[in-house]
Amino acid sequence: MNDPILLPNDQHIIVSAMRYCRERPSYLLRHTTRWVMDNWDELDERTQAQLASDVRVDLQARAELTPEEKGQLAREEPEWNAYLNFIERKMND
Repeated sequence: MNDPILLPNDQHIIVSAMRYCRERPSYLLRHTTRWVMDNWDELDERTQAQLASDVRVDLQARAELTPEEKGQLAREEPEWNAYLNFIERKMND
């Protein structure tokens, strides 16, 4: 068996990185969401559940944004949507 990419006690780092990317224009979003999608199966269930829970919060927060706020996040929209769709599929598996 391969060593995990992040030990279970260190997986809070990726949760923190995703939370940092929330609601702010950042080049980190692309790198962070892709990392999560590429390494999903390496994350423990607790981390997966936390990331999925955070998506629910993010969806609610985005629904409450003003048109101006949505415009500020438009550049990240494709990456964000790909991540949200990925998490939704994983939650339904």
